[in-house]
Amino acid sequence: MSMKLPAAVALLLVSSNVPACPSSLPLKGSVFVESCDSRQSDCLDPAKVLYDYLQSEVDRPAVLTISVQTSPWRIYDADMRIVSIDDFATLARSHLKDPVKRVELRGSWTGVAPDKEHKSLADQLSIALDHYPVSGIDGFLWIAKGGKTYTTHQAFTIRKGSGAYGVHSGEDVMSALASGWPAYLEDTFVREGNADGVMRAAAGWDIILSVP
Repeated sequence: MSMKLPAAVALLLVSSNVPACPSSLPLKGSVFVESCDSRQSDCLDPAKVLYDYLQSEVDRPAVLTISVQTSPWRIYDADMRIVSIDDFATLARSHLKDPVKRVELRGSWTGVAPDKEHKSLADQLSIALDHYPVSGIDGFLWIAKGGKTYTTHQAFTIRKGSGAYGVHSGEDVMSALASGWPAYLEDTFVREGNADGVMRAAAGWDIILSVP
């Protein structure tokens, strides 16, 4: 069983801003992320591609897989609003029945404590679920065709373009960037008076750029 939440052409070197607490995340080097022009007919919405990939993965009855957008500190819902650990635990608890034996919190950095002041999101959720087994992800989450997952640990993300993130059919998707790309258009949203865009840009900063 799975809970699935939905989610120009210069090179942009993005450095992240540093949060208040010193980070303990294992970051090194840089990763280049391909991004197609969203105006092209063969350029797809990465959120939809992510959804399709996750739907195609092999079912594991003993694992409740919860796919969400996260920063190392926070969980977001489909509308990019912060969900507290307690509220998230309430949503998950009703699904913890046979044959489920453990939870996989599938979001970037959910399995790593972000600093000395906080436990990982997976550990926080486990505690909220009375120490039910919960595992997380150890870096920036990528999803490939067929639902295969892997992680990267870059200190810098280099991507093509400064607008919306787009992918071609069959390409791997950087999960955090699929919802985090509005952060790069914050100034545009402010000029346009686009309140929803500004809100999504703020969430995007947390999801993709708050990782120092």
